[in-house]
Amino acid sequence: MNYSNYFKTPLEQWIEEQYRSNGVFTPNDLDIDKIALSFKVDIVYYDKTTFSENEERVIFIDNRNDRTEQRKVFFHELCHVIRHSGDQRWMPDLFREAQENDADRFTNPLFQVLTTFNNPVFIHCMV
Repeated sequence: MNYSNYFKTPLEQWIEEQYRSNGVFTPNDLDIDKIALSFKVDIVYYDKTTFSENEERVIFIDNRNDRTEQRKVFFHELCHVIRHSGDQRWMPDLFREAQENDADRFTNPLFQVLTTFNNPVFIHCMV
């Protein structure tokens, strides 16, 4: 595939800058526990629905989900912690939807990489 005409979106540029400034340079660095430590976010695994406490910088991950789903929701919730403020339970629907869309866009580049790379070493490092 030819990417010579591709330009990163502002969000992709921001994500890259955040990862680099927090020491994320290789696939091995994309371990969720390492990412959480780099971004000063705590992870709590428990048996209920995943959510985050943005002001407390804590992500609660449903331990009943498989590891792939846990990774996906972790990066979604990480976006809320590092980019958003406020409690979604009390905000207007459109504002909450905007935050959810932003978190989904934040998560998508990582999972596009995971699904398009055929390098088993790369995939093994990510999962």
